[in-house]
Amino acid sequence: MSNYTIELVQLPPQRALVTRGEAPPHELGQVLGHIFPTIAAYIADKGLTTAGPPHLLYLCMSDVFEFEAGIAVVENDRGKGDIVIGHLPGGAVAKTVHVGPYEELGAAHEALVAWATEHGYDVMGPAWDVYVNDPAEVVDPARYETCVHLKVAKLG
Repeated sequence: MSNYTIELVQLPPQRALVTRGEAPPHELGQVLGHIFPTIAAYIADKGLTTAGPPHLLYLCMSDVFEFEAGIAVVENDRGKGDIVIGHLPGGAVAKTVHVGPYEELGAAHEALVAWATEHGYDVMGPAWDVYVNDPAEVVDPARYETCVHLKVAKLG
């Protein structure tokens, strides 16, 4: 039995400025520690409006994660260099909140997939994490808060 409370929500798609990349899971934190500040600085320099905290959209989860890491924005902006237009999916999404170290996020992802199967949903797209608080401000990993999402659709 999972310790996660899971809810089904309808989300609008969101445009984002992202950097696409890949990294083994144990290097992901270091890679994101460079990507997020770079995107945040670009957004600030351009005077853009953020539409949420930093996120990580998983394109492929295997020995090496392929991802889009970014920040949702209000304005249409094309980005520059490694910063490109990305998105967060809309539609039916199973969602839960993980409180604790990022290294334990896999349990939340597993809980979402199990919930979808148990409730007659099929996984219809990528999973993504939204990092609610900033590790630079919340230094205790036991207090990190991450919303974990999985795009789903009813079977049949």
